[in-house]
Amino acid sequence: MPIPKKNKTVTPYFTEEDANQIRAAVDAVGRLEGYASITELVEAATLRELRRLQRKYNNGRKWPGIPAGHMRPGRRTRRESQHQEGPTQSAPSGATRQTLIEDDAAASQEALPGGNPTTRQSPGH
Repeated sequence: MPIPKKNKTVTPYFTEEDANQIRAAVDAVGRLEGYASITELVEAATLRELRRLQRKYNNGRKWPGIPAGHMRPGRRTRRESQHQEGPTQSAPSGATRQTLIEDDAAASQEALPGGNPTTRQSPGH
């Protein structure tokens, strides 16, 4: 069976601390574990999790694919996260409506291309 060509990308973003640890792990033990690059580590971990989710929620089958550009990029806003988690999720103590609006705006800005470059780290760089 021919090996599929890998020409599509998905770019995950990590906190600076996590990105530093990923680089350190690949540098320290990547070769021992069979990872020649950060991309190989992230790809293997992501595909392992994908297979687990397919087994758990889709009887081990693949879902129909979704083409690039059909999902909202970036992380969910606080409001979206609260809506998905249900009404039992409450705002952090001391949070005001204005704080939540500002947090939502900041998260939306980070989801845009060029948003907050200090917290957006590409694992391949």
